[in-house]
Amino acid sequence: MPNPKRHHTLKHKNRMAEKSRNSGYENEFGTAPMWPLIMKMAIPCITAQIVYLLYNIVDRIYIGHLPEVGTDALAGVGVCSPVIMLVAAFAMIVGGGGGPLTSIALGQDDRKKAEQYLGNGLTLLVISSVVMMLILYLFMELILRTVGASDKTIGYSTEYLSIYLIGTIFGMVTIGLISFINAQGRPVMAMIAVLLGTVTNVVLDPILMFGFHMGVRGAAIATVFSLALSGGFILWFLLSPRASLRIKKENLRLRKDMVVSMLSLGISPFVMSVTESLIGFVLNGSLAHYGDIYVSALAIMTSAMQFISIPLTGFSQGANPVISYNFGHGDAGRLKEGLKVMGTVMVGYNFVMTLLLMLFPAVFSGMFTSDPELIRTVSAVMPVFLAGMLIFGLQRTFQNMFISMDEAKISLFIALLRKVILLIPLALILPRFLGVMGVFWAEAAADALAALTCTGLFIFRFRKILSEMESREDAFSADPENAAAAATAAPSGPAFSENETALKVSLPYKKVTGFRLRYENSIARNHIAASGSRYYFGRGVMRAVSARNNRYNGQFDPIDGYIGKQNGGGPADLLRYGIYRMRFNGCEVIAVYNLLRYLGGRRDIREIAEAFEKKGLALLGSFGTTPDAIREYLNEVLREERKYNGILARFKAEAVMYPSKDAERYDEILAEAGCGILTFWNGERKWSIHTVMLHCLENGGIRVYNQYTNVLYNEYASVEHFLINQGRPYPPISLIVIQK
Repeated sequence: MPNPKRHHTLKHKNRMAEKSRNSGYENEFGTAPMWPLIMKMAIPCITAQIVYLLYNIVDRIYIGHLPEVGTDALAGVGVCSPVIMLVAAFAMIVGGGGGPLTSIALGQDDRKKAEQYLGNGLTLLVISSVVMMLILYLFMELILRTVGASDKTIGYSTEYLSIYLIGTIFGMVTIGLISFINAQGRPVMAMIAVLLGTVTNVVLDPILMFGFHMGVRGAAIATVFSLALSGGFILWFLLSPRASLRIKKENLRLRKDMVVSMLSLGISPFVMSVTESLIGFVLNGSLAHYGDIYVSALAIMTSAMQFISIPLTGFSQGANPVISYNFGHGDAGRLKEGLKVMGTVMVGYNFVMTLLLMLFPAVFSGMFTSDPELIRTVSAVMPVFLAGMLIFGLQRTFQNMFISMDEAKISLFIALLRKVILLIPLALILPRFLGVMGVFWAEAAADALAALTCTGLFIFRFRKILSEMESREDAFSADPENAAAAATAAPSGPAFSENETALKVSLPYKKVTGFRLRYENSIARNHIAASGSRYYFGRGVMRAVSARNNRYNGQFDPIDGYIGKQNGGGPADLLRYGIYRMRFNGCEVIAVYNLLRYLGGRRDIREIAEAFEKKGLALLGSFGTTPDAIREYLNEVLREERKYNGILARFKAEAVMYPSKDAERYDEILAEAGCGILTFWNGERKWSIHTVMLHCLENGGIRVYNQYTNVLYNEYASVEHFLINQGRPYPPISLIVIQK
């Protein structure tokens, strides 16, 4: 007779596969240790931004060294900077608003909404680029003279900008869509896009400027070519199957709610960029009264400041998706961890680099010019100009946190405070009393006051945000079964229709070769068959670690109820296991605890952890324990239960590796047994495993506990579709089942 559970499983595979089709790249945002995770995301972004720094500086270095006209040409191109920043600002309204909202949507497991943000963002970028290009062409000379172009420099300004504007659409696509690539956990692809453009720019600049004697015009042409390469690569990636969030035709049509959401949050980085441009108008206009030498000095100082801002911008591009994901996921603990990482890096790096610029201004100015008078001018004003920047890392940190947490109103106020409310009035008032130095003191005062104000606002608001998130977590803990059932209603689809067609859906087995194949085979052998003892450290070390953990864990009360939400504020997160806390490496302990509770043979989770520590942990717990150790422990417990409590159970272990296309064999085994523990590879390109407890449901399908989600459990049609949901085509390692 056909198995009814198996019948239901086959009937609904297609439906569940559609709901489970995730890439898995961004899943680790809610699970991996915070420092390594943010650094993994940030390093490619920082690399891309440093390369982008060269992108901007190379033009000016070459232009500043043009024979005879270098100083005037540098001033002319420097005047274009506020205009170019204005163009970038309109791109940031999409990237700065749509990127965090996409990450929040992914944290809420709403991939459809995330792709809608991407499609609407692209449409907004195209419309904005066309409008900006037309306006700037029509009023180019008027705008350039307003921002400080003189009769001597206007020719260089218009020559550069008129060509640069051709690449407006590519520049805006590059700036605006990079955050959508980072949101899906693919910073390396964003880095490649920037590298393509920058290498092209660096190579073409000297060829066109000096080889073909095209001067400023050659620099602009090289920039347009490089922008086209970067933008084209980004569009290719987001249209290809390589992307987990793709540009789709049906999402290009603007939706009012999407546009309003992006504008509301994106207005903050937009205003920050626009006000940078506006300040360029004000400062260049004020300095022009004292001579072009000060305009050139400002151009050099703003370029030198990019040594501070560009790497930190890259770091924030890597960190923000992680922060936004965990904010959307409702994980207060990981949100605080993310703040700690972001603050340490941003405040520290900002202070050190600002101090270096203040102490050695001549070194940095010498990179941009060989004019002795200009170097002396920069050396005199740079320490004053950057004085307030010493503590500005505070605002960089908290401003990014506000944006990541969808705090649109506060973000907008902070963006306006520094440049509009403080700097513009100060830049107009202080020169009346201090002369030209008043312009530079205005920048220092505005930076310091804005940083202190932002810090106070963040401390006040962040406490409220954490309180709200922890209240929701407490409500979950108070009634986990109802909360879990409500949260899993959408993905689980428990109401099965008898009329649906049974379809078999599978993923192709991914071919693994080389070192990875040898590594997998080695891990598989030692986790399936024997003891895996070659991965153990000395027993004496493990005993000492276990004794330390027993003392620490003894301060906590026993846990009552099923455990989920590992690494998401769950009840076992703070317990120690091996050399880590259980939130990082205790999945097998939690799986065994949940299984024994399901069978009625309950054990204290601290007792289970101690038992595994005595058996020996792979790499002191860095790789957890082996499924073989799990099997041994369960055999001991079941023998004890049969002896003293009369619980009749027959233990059956299946320790084989099937390709994902054959994962249905696990369904057959589980359907016969009723419950079990599954160990599987925990992510593409990530050498780690995860262990979960799962059991069959009466109406077909399975329930899986402790999935690194914000709920107690999730439900699936089958083991196969649970694995598909993880986005991982690698085979499971083992299935240990309990058969009554």
